Amino acid sequence: MKFLPLALAISLSTATAGKAQSQSPLVAWLPFQEALNEGSSSDKKVLVDIFAPWCSWCAKMQKEAYMDEEVLSYLREHFVAARLDISVENDTLTYSGMQLPSAYLAAGFGAEGTPTTVFLTASGDYITRLPGYASPSDFLSVLKFIASDSYLTQSYEEFSASK
Repeated sequence: MKFLPLALAISLSTATAGKAQSQSPLVAWLPFQEALNEGSSSDKKVLVDIFAPWCSWCAKMQKEAYMDEEVLSYLREHFVAARLDISVENDTLTYSGMQLPSAYLAAGFGAEGTPTTVFLTASGDYITRLPGYASPSDFLSVLKFIASDSYLTQSYEEFSASK
């Protein structure tokens, strides 16, 4: 599991110290390989957050979308979550029989920038990607579109219009 940078962890603990204990915990980010295994065994889709430590939009997405209680609840119920750091080129991950560094796998998923959110089926097959920052409400809508398998029968625009 990836750990938050110390400064972020301190600011989060300070900001949440006075709040009720019922507040949603942070996303349980798993290492990529573990997330693929967990997705398969739990029959949950896999969400892959592609980020860079220096990316301000990634930090905004973490602070807003991934801290939103409704997003967190839906994410925990329907997805397994992993992160790929595009600046890491000295690790080795296995995906679809290929061994690649995180940065190369992120590029293979079509990430042209950060943040990019990639969605995989429970068996690890690529579904789609969401480039850029998404507000909590927009992100929740995308999560519902993917989790409900609506992407198999309609466009996101059709899905959104029907809500």
